[in-house]
Amino acid sequence: MEKQRKYIEHPLIKPEKIEARIYQQVIAARAVEKNTLVVLPTGLGKTAIAIMVIAYRLHKYGGRALIMSPTRPLAIQHWKNLKDVLKIDDIVLVTGRVGQERRKEIWSSGRVFVATPQVVKNDLERGFLFLDDFTLLVFDEAHRAVGLYPYVKIADLYMKKARNPRILALTASPGGNEESILEVLKNLYIENVEVRTRESKDVAPYLSDLEVEVVNVPLSKEYEEVIGLLKSAIKSKSDELRGMGVDLGQKVSMKNLLETQKILATDGRGKELLIVSAMIKIQHILDLMEIEGASMAYDYLKKLMRGEKAADRILIEDPFIKKLIPMLEELSGRPHPKMDLLREIVMKFRGKKMMIFTNYRRTAYEIYDLLSNMNGIKPSVLIGQQRKGEQGMSQEEQRKILEEFISGNCNVLISTSVGEEGLDLPDMDIVLLYDATPSSVRHIQRKGRVGRIRPGKVIALLSRGKEAGFFKLASRKEKEMEIMLKRALSMSRASPLSLEERQREKIPIKVDFREVNGPVARLLISRDDVSIELVKMNGVDYMINDRIFVSRLTQGKILLIGDMSLYLKELRRRYPLPVILLEGRVQEEEKIAELASLLGIPVVRTKNPEDTVDALIRISREGERSYGGSKKGKILNSP
Repeated sequence: MEKQRKYIEHPLIKPEKIEARIYQQVIAARAVEKNTLVVLPTGLGKTAIAIMVIAYRLHKYGGRALIMSPTRPLAIQHWKNLKDVLKIDDIVLVTGRVGQERRKEIWSSGRVFVATPQVVKNDLERGFLFLDDFTLLVFDEAHRAVGLYPYVKIADLYMKKARNPRILALTASPGGNEESILEVLKNLYIENVEVRTRESKDVAPYLSDLEVEVVNVPLSKEYEEVIGLLKSAIKSKSDELRGMGVDLGQKVSMKNLLETQKILATDGRGKELLIVSAMIKIQHILDLMEIEGASMAYDYLKKLMRGEKAADRILIEDPFIKKLIPMLEELSGRPHPKMDLLREIVMKFRGKKMMIFTNYRRTAYEIYDLLSNMNGIKPSVLIGQQRKGEQGMSQEEQRKILEEFISGNCNVLISTSVGEEGLDLPDMDIVLLYDATPSSVRHIQRKGRVGRIRPGKVIALLSRGKEAGFFKLASRKEKEMEIMLKRALSMSRASPLSLEERQREKIPIKVDFREVNGPVARLLISRDDVSIELVKMNGVDYMINDRIFVSRLTQGKILLIGDMSLYLKELRRRYPLPVILLEGRVQEEEKIAELASLLGIPVVRTKNPEDTVDALIRISREGERSYGGSKKGKILNSP
């Protein structure tokens, strides 16, 4: 006998609209008391939690509530849900489609509002909207609350202006590393984090089984030959740079190249910069070749061949590139080996509801062409809106595609990233990942499309090398997310303190202007207990006081310094008390420590930018008693 369902009962919630799930009630109960970030897998009712918190706050404190979603379709989706569930008449949708004068009237008339963040930010700046009497703001897809995204300014204004503020932030994943998670927590003034995963005991009863299958894609001999030539081109350029004093190490990665490019540009080393820029483009061709196919790689190469930039000419003149051009041209007429495997998988699961994710619009249409001629397969493509140089879909076209998929007129939906976030899609049987993403946020959102109401399966098509690494990295980040969240929350200083309390006893740190866009400077800026001043420095990155100067060395910076002994001697000569911060994995760490020891320079070991920030603050607090005496030259691990 099926157990009778229980529903939430509340004066502002219609009867039998929200199923009474313990985990949702627990989360909502905590969220009404503290600014809360809710991290919950797709399909487990983040909107239901938001509705419960809205009902509680409005019923107890009065005022008004606002829920924000990144796009108009998502905002409309929330608006419909709220109207269906809440016993409140004046629920208002506010998007860019509504004229400015009309919005000015709307903001003063409703009780619950659903809006896009850009409209909210604009109307706050125009004086159309005031947040003083709002007792709740809900930030959907809260992982976007970084950098210059409107969520950041909205949250800051709200916490400063509202008489009785409360923030509820919702996401399936807050970010792929502690730095981005910490930024979200600080920007949204989060005091409490509620995390549930598929393994959480209180969530498990509401989810079905999810199987993940990895299909390794073998590449043909011809593909392997072209890939080998691309790797040889990268190695030859790396050897050339080493002869110019820039050592990229044994394993050249895109991350390493981009970091080196930034440092070379800052130091004005033009010739080396051109070579690194050419290497970045060769690496991109290699990635396209392995993951997307020869056709896309060749089209990108042809674009470079027509280019007039100096880095393009360096690339084209490389002997390995010259040798592979005719080979790549011949291969460009053949599909990537993934396509054959994809056809087999789709045929095997014919009749099942399936979603295929790919990173590129062009690949989405190539998959559509492949599947269109197969019996029993009714594919559709879902892509984002038009952008420069690329075709796109209007929101109305997207809506029609989704309706076809929901109704069953289409049984295979081929989507780019637009299908990953927020859309209210039915549970399906299969999610096929044509290509991997290193982003844990996108990885989690893709997988979240299956295994909710009924058992589902995720199938990942992975080429060897970088793509397999992407999948492993995103999977590992997903597993570590809860740990990172708890660690980031403990580091966060975000809280609804008064401005006077925030300004009290700040630690002053001077930062070299070249570091201002780096992760350490951003973290320092976001802290309530630190004040920074930008100055121009020579050879160091941070000034703690008029005696202590700190140089932050990553592997990329060390490669560009070249003669470390000469660099350290110059630091010792120029500054009273220099300190070295070795951040991340550093080759020849012991050698650097030994050189520093001979000169009486303390060396502090840090794991990442967050660790470096903690070390800078500790150096500021402890001063010369810890870094000017007996510990000179030793490697100190930052706790």
